Amino acid sequence: MPILRICIPSKVHVHTKFVMCLINCLSRIKSETGYTPDIKFLCGKSNIDQARSMLTTDFFDQCKSGDLMLFLDSDHVFDIQDIKNVIAI
Repeated sequence: MPILRICIPSKVHVHTKFVMCLINCLSRIKSETGYTPDIKFLCGKSNIDQARSMLTTDFFDQCKSGDLMLFLDSDHVFDIQDIKNVIAI
């Protein structure tokens, strides 16, 4: 089964509302999208571009055909429909 790598770079901390959104979506991602969620946090990087580059490099070193990667900012809120909409694009 393909994975959906959810990459979360963060300069200092992750917002509580973001964590609640992630928890609410995790149990539904596999059943509603067909992707197995794989969460990667990279905290403590003040240069967000460098953090995203590091997460992207890591993904491409490990990904298989059909895997997807999604960046989520640690101060945004979302729901399962938002994730499904992005996958559908």
